[in-house]
Amino acid sequence: PRPARWRRSPGATDREIDAIERGVAALGPVTAALEGGRSGEEVLRQVLEGFRLETLERAPVAYRCSCGRQRMERALISLGPKDLRELMEERGEAELTCQFCLRTYRFDRRELEALLREAEG
Repeated sequence: PRPARWRRSPGATDREIDAIERGVAALGPVTAALEGGRSGEEVLRQVLEGFRLETLERAPVAYRCSCGRQRMERALISLGPKDLRELMEERGEAELTCQFCLRTYRFDRRELEALLREAEG
């Protein structure tokens, strides 16, 4: 039986899913393929080898991380007042690193106090 996520692929047969999984495995990391000079269309054609494809539109492939200071502030606020207060008292500052682009955001005590007031809201 297929994992639940595949049951949400209307019209996809086990054979088609197996073919896509083989294509993904053969490709390896998408980032490496793109950094190696392959276009998004080439990546797609490799993953979907054996399928009939029709190109409807072409657009450049680019990696853009949507992180930002406000997103990191929301992450800190989402800790809740208790944990945010503990963080502030124990360390006096916070440093968060985006897991996608590795950009680091630093928050000093004054900034943490303002976030704590917002969390207590």
